[in-house]
Amino acid sequence: MRNLCNFLIFQAGWFACVLGAGNGLWWLGPAVALPALALHLSCTPDPRRESLLLVTATLLGTLADAIQAGLGLIAFPRAPLHLVWLPLWIPALWLLFATTFNASLLWVLRRPWLAALLGAAGGPLSYLAGERLAALRMGPDPRLSLAVLAITWAVLMPTLAWLRSELCPPREGAAPRPTGSARP
Repeated sequence: MRNLCNFLIFQAGWFACVLGAGNGLWWLGPAVALPALALHLSCTPDPRRESLLLVTATLLGTLADAIQAGLGLIAFPRAPLHLVWLPLWIPALWLLFATTFNASLLWVLRRPWLAALLGAAGGPLSYLAGERLAALRMGPDPRLSLAVLAITWAVLMPTLAWLRSELCPPREGAAPRPTGSARP
């Protein structure tokens, strides 16, 4: 149930960020992200470690988007307030995404090869959806933008998986984590 709630809150936050940005309501995403963050941290067993994971992942993801925006691979034409090349809803979206690492996306992040595969496919699709909803624009060569996004996400997802495992190791006495696909 916790994973389902986490997934639904992330999806609602994604739509608030992207639809808000596409409709000139750039503040909507951050306004939704803050209560979602508070709720998430209130439900986590170790808020200190979880906060460190959230902040680090948000900074890493925001940096990846800033580099791509700086290179002209993506643009945010309707954003009035920017952090370097990015509107404020981008870090809010990364923060919301990071809340899924120890909940609804945990099954993916425990398998780095799967994280890379899903990142390579899902990352660019998310940006494509954002473009369709007028929140962002692909660069002059959309195929190049999507290819770079696929490579970036194929690297970023296993990196985030490693980061999650380093910052949020299993607690003492916790059940061991499955490591492979073999069934007993």
